[in-house]
Amino acid sequence: MTARALPALSWTTSRTWMLASAAVLAGLVLLATNATQEPGLYRACVASSYLAVLAWVAVHDIRTLRAPNVVVLPAAAAAVVLSTHLGMGDFTEAVAGGAVAFAVLLVTAILGRGAMGFGDVKVGIIAGLAAGLHGVFMMLVLTFGMGGAFAGVMLLARLRRRKDVVAFTPFLAIAVAILFMTGGSYLIR
Repeated sequence: MTARALPALSWTTSRTWMLASAAVLAGLVLLATNATQEPGLYRACVASSYLAVLAWVAVHDIRTLRAPNVVVLPAAAAAVVLSTHLGMGDFTEAVAGGAVAFAVLLVTAILGRGAMGFGDVKVGIIAGLAAGLHGVFMMLVLTFGMGGAFAGVMLLARLRRRKDVVAFTPFLAIAVAILFMTGGSYLIR
C-alpha cells in the first residue's frame, strides 16, 4: 500500500518533506534529550545524526515499503566511524549493539519467511549502533511491541489484512528516539 492510498500520509511523497520531517524529528528529540540529560555536544550531534537518518528512512519506508541501500549502507558505515571518536568502550558498546540487532532481525527475517524485509534488518544495524549493547534489548522490545500493537489495531479496524505489509523501520526509529529521551542509550548519559 502506498502513501497515495492513504490520504493522511500523502505529504510523504515529497523528498523535501521527507528531509524536513527527519530534521524536525531529530531536532525535537535532541531538544527533549538535552532538557533531561547532558550528553555533550559531540554525543548530541551523533545522536541527532542517527535520528535524522532513521527518520528519513522511516518516512521513505512508509511511502515506498523500501529502505534504500544508497542511504542505509553508507549511514551504517558512517555510524561506525562516528563511534570510534567516542572512546574504545563506547565504540565496543555501539558495534556490539549493532551486531545483536542485526542478528536478531536477520533470524526474524529468515524464520518469518517474508514477514520482515532485509531492508529492516539493515536499518536495524543503525538502530542497534545507536542503542548500544545495553540498550538494544529494550530497543527491540519497544520496536516489536509497537509494531505488533499497530498491526493488531490495523487488523481489528479492518484497515489491513493479515498478509499485508507494514513498514517496520518507523518503529525502529521511534524506539531509538525513546531510548535517547530516557537515557537508555550509551550516547545519552
